[in-house]
Amino acid sequence: MKKFTDLDMADMREYFIQLLNDIPDERMKVTREKLIEYLDKKGFFTAPASVKYHSHVNGGLCYHSLRVLENLKLICQMKELNYTIDTLTIVALFHDIAKQDFYNSYMKNVKVDGKWIQEEHMGYQDWDKRMVFGSHEENSLYLCLKLFNLTDEEACAIVNHHGGYSRKDNYEIAQVNYTYPLSCALFLADTMSTIFDEDMIDE
Repeated sequence: MKKFTDLDMADMREYFIQLLNDIPDERMKVTREKLIEYLDKKGFFTAPASVKYHSHVNGGLCYHSLRVLENLKLICQMKELNYTIDTLTIVALFHDIAKQDFYNSYMKNVKVDGKWIQEEHMGYQDWDKRMVFGSHEENSLYLCLKLFNLTDEEACAIVNHHGGYSRKDNYEIAQVNYTYPLSCALFLADTMSTIFDEDMIDE
């Protein structure tokens, strides 16, 4: 896949929508048309994935989600984890869905070569415009439960996709990973995508 700086947002949106065909109707609580309409309305395809780290550009969230799916498939193939394609598609493409209206862009005055210019920067939405249900992992699980019929393992993978970074007790996340290997695989795919496949620091 191309770097997100070279990939048109319309192309990513079209590819993302094609991947939704891997999700059987019985797994979905809304129609594909309603799901796409919802994602468009919330800005999923144009949102950044962060404010200054990985995929910190418009369209970065969609790009990151696509990269996570590719890495998740590779991990499962390498370790012979036999999950269905709909399971991989749901947890990878929607693990960060709560970020769809988490950030916004704004113009900032910066000094370049002694001259003041305006540059686009990423910031956070006002609290009253964001869904606040806990961490972004918990928010994402909450939204996914409204959109899909999830298995326990899928739900666990989504809410734990940051691994030990989101838990104070490392023993607890170890037990989660032993019980639900998909949770560990999604965490690894997310980390691989962030570190190896996406620009990490805003220069």
